Parts: sequence; structure tokens; C-alpha cells
Amino acid sequence: MISNAAAYYLWPTVWVSGRPKTSGVDIDVRTLGEEVYRTSLSVGITTKVLREGMFIFDFSGWAPGRALSNRNETDFDATAAVILRRVTVLNAHLACLYTTLSDRQHEAIDKMVVSPSDVIALKSLDDSGMGFGDMRVGALALARYPSTYAQGVRQMFDWRVSMRTVVIETDTVAESFQLLDTILRHPAPHALTVTDLYVRSCKAYEDHNYSLCLVTAWAITEKLLQELWDRYLKANRERTIDGVKVTFINRYRREKLTDSRDFRASVISEILSLTNSLPFSLYENLSRVRQARNDWLHGLKPLSRETAALSVSVAERMLNLVDGLNLRVPLISRIHE
Repeated sequence: MISNAAAYYLWPTVWVSGRPKTSGVDIDVRTLGEEVYRTSLSVGITTKVLREGMFIFDFSGWAPGRALSNRNETDFDATAAVILRRVTVLNAHLACLYTTLSDRQHEAIDKMVVSPSDVIALKSLDDSGMGFGDMRVGALALARYPSTYAQGVRQMFDWRVSMRTVVIETDTVAESFQLLDTILRHPAPHALTVTDLYVRSCKAYEDHNYSLCLVTAWAITEKLLQELWDRYLKANRERTIDGVKVTFINRYRREKLTDSRDFRASVISEILSLTNSLPFSLYENLSRVRQARNDWLHGLKPLSRETAALSVSVAERMLNLVDGLNLRVPLISRIHE
């Protein structure tokens, strides 16, 4: 099957745009598959959302995620690259959804990250046939069929229904796609990638995998720190000295200033702080995260929850400062037994 659409179920499960109708004394599970929202993004991706919390994306109008034609065995890497680009978009949407859910409804839920095995494959946006890589996802897709429930037991007691305690409002969903569209239209080619890394860092924090959280968040911070440094060098390429405009940073000087052996993150952050290009409070916290990352890398010592949370906070502030992306995923800290 040539699939141009991909979907994910939000986990933990939720209701979108209200709870389903009831049928007699029980819930009408057939309404789980109702479409409650649809939109088209400016980059060519079309989306729709079902009441049961399935988010569907059609990539046929977006070249990076469009299915390859005339596939054969030698196309595996190319096909995998398409799937992974779709996964990146789905994870970016999760970051947007968690942000808008917090902003609009003051609600925080456990985080998830989409992997290729979580993706539901469809031919198109409105295709009824679906392919699954995970049995749990397949079980959720069957929840809308009454025949899949145990006889003599009320359907609302089935885990596929009973676990749904949060209702995500339609306006929250709409705003999440608006934010996603901003990321996909962003002039910086790294915007989508760093958003994907951001939600992965948040998920690692909630999994109490603080080292993974920190190194992932630091990857975002270091990338954006380098971007800020590049902008500073470009902005100062020319200066007026004694009334004459001169080339202040020529090609030789720029090569020296971008040599990673001499101008590492520590030096770059110092200079950007001294020139007020990096706010002082952000510089201080960035330096703490950088030191924690180095200590962990060389000694693999356990990291604290506070340090991991700080690394996510620094990444958030860098995303806002450098790329103008206002992502604020609330972090939950708890152990599931």
C-alpha cells in the first residue's frame, strides 16, 4: 500500500471536542470515529481529528512527506526517510498541542513521543483502511466497533473508554495546528527538527531519564547558540570606523571566529552575554546546563530532576529568543507503579 497519510492516537487517551453520545445506559462507541475538526496547513498538509483522539495528517501535498512512487527493495532508506520526516511533523504537533492545552485549558497530561511503530498508515486523509505497527494502537482503532467489547459488560468500563478523563476543546486543537503551521513555514530549516527534539526531551524528563533529557535539550540549545553566534557575526561584518564603513569581519576572521576548537559553546556564550545578545539570566542557566552536560558526558554521573528541568527551560528560552517559537510544555514529575 502506498500511504500518503499518517496518524497517531494521543496517549494517554482523551476525548476531543466533547464526550461521545450515550445509547441507552451506555456510551455509543460508534461515535468515537466522528470527525470533529479538519483544516489545511499552508505548506500543503491537510489534517483531521476524530473524537477518540486520532490525529490524521495527509502529506500528499507536502513534498518531503509524500509517498515515493514505484518503490522497490532498493528504496528502503529513501522510504524510511519519508516516514521519519512524517514522524517529525507528528512530534512537532504534539509539542504544539501540549503547549496550547496548557495555555488555553490549563491542563497538563503525560507526554508521548511518536515512533514509526506508533504511526497508523492510511492511503489518504479519508481512507477507511489502516495499517498498524503496534497492537495497542490497533486495539484503540477497534474501539469504535461494538462487537469488540465483552458481552454482558458495559462498554464504558472497557479500558479503551474508561481511561479517557481529559476533554480537549476544539479551539485548543485549532490553535495547535496554527502553531504547527508557523513551525512548518519557519524560515529556519532547523525549526521542525528542534521542535521534535524539544518534545523528546520533555518525554525523557517525565520518564525520569534525566540524562537523555539533558543531552537532547542541550542539542537544541547548542544548535541555537551557534545560530545566534552566526547572526552576530553577520550583523557585525561591517562597521563604521572613523567615519568610514569598513569590513570588520572578513573571510579570514570569520573562519577563525567559527573554528570549533577555539570558539566552543562556553566562549561563544561569554561573548554573546558581554555584547547583550544573550540575556544574562539565560546565560547563567545555559552555563549551568553546559557544565552539567560536560560532567555527565565525562563521568556518567546521575543527574538531578532539577538539572533536567533546567535544561528543558533553557531550550525553551532559546527557541523563543532565536527562532521566535513560544513552546511551553508543562512537565509532570511522577512515578507510575
